[in-house]
Amino acid sequence: MSQERRKPAATTTRHCSGLKNAATGQRGLTYPEVLAAVFLVAVLLVPAMDALRSSSAGASFQEQQLHEYYALRAMAERIKSRPFGELESAAIDETTPTTLSDTIAMGNGETVSVDVYIAGHDADNADLDNNPRTGVDDGILWVRVAISPQQRLEWLVAQ
Repeated sequence: MSQERRKPAATTTRHCSGLKNAATGQRGLTYPEVLAAVFLVAVLLVPAMDALRSSSAGASFQEQQLHEYYALRAMAERIKSRPFGELESAAIDETTPTTLSDTIAMGNGETVSVDVYIAGHDADNADLDNNPRTGVDDGILWVRVAISPQQRLEWLVAQ
């Protein structure tokens, strides 16, 4: 038997720009790949930072609203604890703050002005005009405690 000598197969080297192949022995990143990665991070970081900024601003706004709400509730409880005669003598109308309005310290150290409005109320609508401020009934008052148009509490008080 004759032994044939086999020639080793010709090896070909492939050079792929930008791609790394373990077979070729190349390691690390090329300069264009690093630039592309930095560019992508820079482009995607801007919207991420905007989202973070708006979420933190929203959280501080919600905290402010919460402190105002608790100040509003505290004032409402102070007004509810007053005798009916005192509320009746302070009543003016639904658009003018009464002398019971006050400034309250909030939980975060700031102060807020809380307006108290007291007016008579037409509970039975005997005059048939469907206006709760005309033909008011004795012994019933409408009370509103407000910090702003968005933050207010209203209720009726009976003698």
